[in-house]
Amino acid sequence: MRTDVTMLDSKGSHMQLALDTVEGLADVQKLSPKEALHLRLLAEEVLAMVRMVVTDFTARFWAEGEDKHYRLVLEADVLAKGSEKQALLSLASTGENEANLGIGQRIARMFRVGVHSQDEDGYSWSLNNFKKDLQNAPDSKLAQEHLEKSVIANLATNVRVSIDEGKVKMIVEKDF
Repeated sequence: MRTDVTMLDSKGSHMQLALDTVEGLADVQKLSPKEALHLRLLAEEVLAMVRMVVTDFTARFWAEGEDKHYRLVLEADVLAKGSEKQALLSLASTGENEANLGIGQRIARMFRVGVHSQDEDGYSWSLNNFKKDLQNAPDSKLAQEHLEKSVIANLATNVRVSIDEGKVKMIVEKDF
């Protein structure tokens, strides 16, 4: 089953409607109260993240799932503005250590770059791949601490962010 698509924007329009559709999906699919709460918390995290990351956006949001596999999808068109692109490029040149970013900050940075820059077409990031990379990293203690404290990392089965053909797409998967 798939919910209707909710159009979101940076002013917060329709955020509550998006959360209500997630709860409606949980009701129709007869999820337990705990499962419904986890799905809603994930939706809240996704919506808060996009508002934190992008100052001016429109995006499409929907939820889908059957049996015990669910997906929350946020998709935004890439709208590159020269000044925003330059601001992002200057952020990248600060030399900030990527390993010191929390999981939410990593997803947010990926989404921000994708929304404002078409130079990254074909790029993707996955929470599961990040977890595997941490196991092989020589100094992963701080990143592991951020991962353990992250709501999205603790509740989601996987988080994927991709940039392709002018669209940024975040998919949060949850298996119960």
